[in-house]
Amino acid sequence: MTRASRRRTQSEHNAGMYNHPVSGHTGHEVIFMTPKEVLYVEDALGHAQFLKTQCQDAVDALRDPELKRQAQQWLQENQAIFRSFYSLV
Repeated sequence: MTRASRRRTQSEHNAGMYNHPVSGHTGHEVIFMTPKEVLYVEDALGHAQFLKTQCQDAVDALRDPELKRQAQQWLQENQAIFRSFYSLV
């Protein structure tokens, strides 16, 4: 077995280890994360929450309509990012 095929086999093995369908439910997949991956997602959630707060503060403070619209757009984008990361946990 070559090194590349051994690596591919190990990768396929790892994928099978972490991803399992949920039986008897809605067909959603359960993904088991390593502790390092969980820390990464938690860190990303913290950053996304911080950006949401900063954007909301800007929306509340800005008086110029164009700048306020831009801050609202960023707020909506950061809310979507937060929901995306939150859906992982």
